[in-house]
Amino acid sequence: MELTPRNRYHIYILVYGSEYNSNPFSGNGWRFSGKQFKAKSGTGGDYLRWTSYIDSGRVGNYNEAYATTNSGTIQGTALEIGVPIWNSEGNLGQIYYTYNPLAGTYYNVANING
Repeated sequence: MELTPRNRYHIYILVYGSEYNSNPFSGNGWRFSGKQFKAKSGTGGDYLRWTSYIDSGRVGNYNEAYATTNSGTIQGTALEIGVPIWNSEGNLGQIYYTYNPLAGTYYNVANING
C-alpha cells in the first residue's frame, strides 16, 4: 500500500488462470496498490477481472491514478464492494486505488474468464 502513485511500478504479468490477492489496506486519504498488473500477451486480450472487498475502490492506469490524487478529479473505473469488473487499459498497466479505506480492505485481480 502506498500514499501516492509512482511512475515506476513493478509490473506483474498475470498468466491466464492466475490471480492475485492484495494485503489489507487501511489509513486515511488515497491509498494505492504499489503494483501495476497486465494480462500476459496472447491470453485473450488486455482485460483483467478486479474485485474490491470490505470497501469500494478504483482501477486505472498510472495517469488516471496520478490525476485522481493531484487534480481533485476522480478518474478510473469504479469498483463496488464485491462486484467483479473486467477492466482494460490497453497496453498500460492497471493500478488499484481507494480513498479512506475501511480497515482490512483488499482487492483481487485475475486473468480469467467468467
